[in-house]
Amino acid sequence: MPYQPQVEQSGSVTPGHVAAWTTDGVIQDGGTPSAPFLTTLGLQSNSLVSFGIANAPVTGAYNQLGLGFDPATGNAALSVAGYDGAANVGFVVIINGVTYAFPGAGGGDVVGPGSSTDGDVALFNGATGALLKDGGNARVAGALSILIGAFGSGNSTQAVNLSDFARQNSGNEGWQYFRDPNGNIIQSYKGTNTTGADTIAFPLAFPNACSQVIAMDADPTAWASMEPQPVVYGVENISASSFGLYAAKFNNIATGFILTGSLIFRYIAIGY
Repeated sequence: MPYQPQVEQSGSVTPGHVAAWTTDGVIQDGGTPSAPFLTTLGLQSNSLVSFGIANAPVTGAYNQLGLGFDPATGNAALSVAGYDGAANVGFVVIINGVTYAFPGAGGGDVVGPGSSTDGDVALFNGATGALLKDGGNARVAGALSILIGAFGSGNSTQAVNLSDFARQNSGNEGWQYFRDPNGNIIQSYKGTNTTGADTIAFPLAFPNACSQVIAMDADPTAWASMEPQPVVYGVENISASSFGLYAAKFNNIATGFILTGSLIFRYIAIGY
């Protein structure tokens, strides 16, 4: 009679549980999730479901959580599917008692345009959270948004572009105009007065108001002569479009300073 090895059972068993070796020739119940006895489990397969857990007997409709490898790509795969007429179920991740839906309320996926440009900004298209559009190159024509709106953009959340730093000029010593992204404007000018009590119009009026004008002599060479004749400048009646400029030149000890025309002056005006 052929040799028939004997296997001993250690303890009680539950039908449907796997058997696990305890020592040579002795097996016991593989345990439960709360009281496991198995220490290792090795499977070898290239199918999508190498290890499957079903929520019902496979003789009827059931859902299955599978662990395996995707034959099409060779990648490791975790799959959830309904079989034999069973409705599909969702998948959640539970971490320390907290349940996280997967892929999430937003669907976990987005749909973009048919083509895009490398390096462009991706923007949401609509309010669904699932559609994207090409936002353009923020350095050229895009509208990258942040918390502070750029001046004149028409968008209270548009980021500052280089074009928001406006600048105009009419030469090295002529009129200069600069506007920062917040709308603050600085103008400078070099010109010649007429009477000594003149209204000077800004080459470009301020959109709202001019808050400060500082005027000075632009031809102080006479100050170094034997009989110095310094000029004193004063400013009043400042508006968004002009200001009053007074220029008084020192004449002599007897007459002191008198209003004088044909003087070269400079000014810096600040407004918004």
